[in-house]
Amino acid sequence: MTARALRFYEDKGFIEPARAGQARTYSEQDRLDVQLLTLGRKADVPLKVLSKILETSSEVARYQALKKAILARADALKKAADVTLECAEVAGRRGDKAPFNR
Repeated sequence: MTARALRFYEDKGFIEPARAGQARTYSEQDRLDVQLLTLGRKADVPLKVLSKILETSSEVARYQALKKAILARADALKKAADVTLECAEVAGRRGDKAPFNR
């Protein structure tokens, strides 16, 4: 975790480290919150969703909600991939493959 990322999460109100001058001291809860945020962002879960998850008081419930959000994101990506393949098939039948070449 970079200092920049920690400052970003602090600026957004996700974590609230104690301060002594310029130094920040992160609590165990801050560390757990950053871990959850990191996992969620790796799975491309929106910050708005992660914010709602962090409002949950139980650590177990937080990770259950994160799992649900990740599975929903995976489902959305699968649907998008299916639509992309369908578009490619239609374009292929029309003889126009260029828009789907990488």
